[in-house]
Amino acid sequence: MIFRKLLVTLIVILLLTGCEIATLNTTPLTSDTGTLWIEGIYHDHNGSKLSDPQPQAGKFLQVEQAGFVVSNQQVAYYVKTRVIEEPSHTCHIKAEYQNPLNENKPITSDMTFEPYFNALTFKSPAGITGIRYNQLYTIKLSIYPTQDSDIPIDSITQKVRAYVDTTRDEIRVVSH
Repeated sequence: MIFRKLLVTLIVILLLTGCEIATLNTTPLTSDTGTLWIEGIYHDHNGSKLSDPQPQAGKFLQVEQAGFVVSNQQVAYYVKTRVIEEPSHTCHIKAEYQNPLNENKPITSDMTFEPYFNALTFKSPAGITGIRYNQLYTIKLSIYPTQDSDIPIDSITQKVRAYVDTTRDEIRVVSH
């Protein structure tokens, strides 16, 4: 009887923390899948897990969506933001995406941030390999007053959970 109570308690704890008990339901992607957006942060309206990272905000930007996009059999990071405060002048944004194969060499992209923008979408170069299911990866957005500046005026560090796996020859997406 005690063993049964312990087992039931363990199952309840696993369910409440978002841990998976069953084997993974992975699906290899076919070439006709099209573009697939895979959310990696928590939203109470899309069935995400409580253990998924919360959307982050800085002085100028609020993360609305973040995760991975699969298109043409390649994977890239993406972040969709909305502007919560307009800069007084044109700024420069550097996006750094965690490199799953070498954390010391992030994948980067750059963008101009104009005062009249109301939203910004960032996407890493495609072809990211080494992404492991259920791991957390980091995206950092740094806003600089000019393209030549070394000191950011704001930054956001957004964690995303991977529901995609690129450690094999074929990309696999995990249903969640």
